[in-house]
Amino acid sequence: IPIRKSTDDIASQNATANLGIDKEITITKKRQPTAKLDISRLLSPAGIPKLRKISKDRLKFRGKGHEFTDVARLLNTYQLWLDDLYPRAKFADGLLMIEKLGHSKQLQIMRKQWIDE
Repeated sequence: IPIRKSTDDIASQNATANLGIDKEITITKKRQPTAKLDISRLLSPAGIPKLRKISKDRLKFRGKGHEFTDVARLLNTYQLWLDDLYPRAKFADGLLMIEKLGHSKQLQIMRKQWIDE
């Protein structure tokens, strides 16, 4: 028993045969490049300058007898800052990336300037 084709199938086959198109082309959207954690991002206003401002304004240490809570507060501040700066990385991975970037000459010069202030 022969299978009958619908008129739409026949019309689409005739249209492609007339145009000489063999393959169907799919168009994909171009992806936006992912942001990287690099020196320019660390030195941007959302980077280390923001961390310095946050630490100066918000971090108040309690002192002797409260060392554990002081360190917890410090690490929490760093974690929130790093999550705002580069949300893709986990905290430990972000610290490793920042440590590697800290060995660059440009960051060493900036660190020296911040210490001299």
